[in-house]
Amino acid sequence: MSFSVRLSERAARDVRKLPHDVRKRILLKLSELRGFPDAHLDVIPVAGESDTYRLRVGKYRAIFVVFWDAKTIVVTRVSKRSVAYR
Repeated sequence: MSFSVRLSERAARDVRKLPHDVRKRILLKLSELRGFPDAHLDVIPVAGESDTYRLRVGKYRAIFVVFWDAKTIVVTRVSKRSVAYR
């Protein structure tokens, strides 16, 4: 199953603010999300949310929502763990 991965405006802004090496690593992992849920990534569901997951990339977290019918993943936030779940 192949998904399209999109960044929300907020997530795109978050990614632009990251250091170059971190940005490159996160964008690589986000591109691997196309193979979700079969991709071997550190992804778990967010408690209390429906179809919302988090991807761990070192100290950073990407929060995303899966639209199963449209086969689309929308990344809503990319930030350090300390602020990602607020």
